[in-house]
Amino acid sequence: MVSESGGRRLAVCIVMELCEMGDLTAYLKDMRDVKRQPMPEHLALRWIEEMSAALAYIHAQKTLHRDLKPLNIFITRNSVKIGDFGLARKVVADR
Repeated sequence: MVSESGGRRLAVCIVMELCEMGDLTAYLKDMRDVKRQPMPEHLALRWIEEMSAALAYIHAQKTLHRDLKPLNIFITRNSVKIGDFGLARKVVADR
């Protein structure tokens, strides 16, 4: 891409994975208001395990998410994913 003044401009493209089932907030609201049933226990336990493993990995990379909430947990057909790292920060050891 070239600007009118002859200089180069940078184009930024963000590629994201489609999470067919939306976020955890919408899922829980749908279960409560539309389907009027609790979330299946086996599914809750599986998702908690996946989120815990993901958070352990993030922390092993010396990163803090700082905005972990149901709105930032995205659901695919097979798993959950942590997203929105806009407030995340690297942890710097003070030694």
